[in-house]
Amino acid sequence: MAKKKKKKIEKQANIIGIVLLSSIVLILLIAVAVGSTNKFKYLGVEFEKQKYGDIVFYTGQIPLKNQYNAIVGYTEIDFRNDPRELKDIKLDLANDITFKRDWVTFLSVAPELEQCEDSGIAIINLGAIFLKNVNVPTTMGYMNKTQADKEGRDHATCATYPLNTVIEVKSGQETAITSTREGCYELTYKDCEVLDVVEKFQLEIIRQHVESLI
Repeated sequence: MAKKKKKKIEKQANIIGIVLLSSIVLILLIAVAVGSTNKFKYLGVEFEKQKYGDIVFYTGQIPLKNQYNAIVGYTEIDFRNDPRELKDIKLDLANDITFKRDWVTFLSVAPELEQCEDSGIAIINLGAIFLKNVNVPTTMGYMNKTQADKEGRDHATCATYPLNTVIEVKSGQETAITSTREGCYELTYKDCEVLDVVEKFQLEIIRQHVESLI
């Protein structure tokens, strides 16, 4: 009887072991599957969806190049939107986006921008983080002269600073990016899609950068 009982216990132990092992394998497979769905490649860049509390970021690994156009490392850039979902934003550019690096670039906003919830995040991400990381000296300006005078900033538009690169962010009939001349970029947004159009502008710069490495 003792021998039968021992065999029964061993059999139960083996079953428990198999169940535990199967559970671990299943958990690992689920983790791999979830990890793979959170990673994707877009515009030649590896992105990963990450969540911090209730906030979702899409982090891209942007290649860095030296003077010989060789990749020497990567830098991370965070997006609040899934980059793939911005592909339908209208882009009307005659040429690639360029910056006159010997002249300061103006990031100029219209008064109505303050009415949009994500406008602060969008402008900080573009001017203080993104353009700074790509070594473009940038200063804030205002498209409205009265507001510019009140804030002690430049009244900066494509018309008032024709020799500089000027990025105008303003409301419009559609969310789109257009260029009326080299160095003049109009980022218009509809229904407060400020973050969308700003991140689309960043993605276009990244796309051009990545293609230059090929």
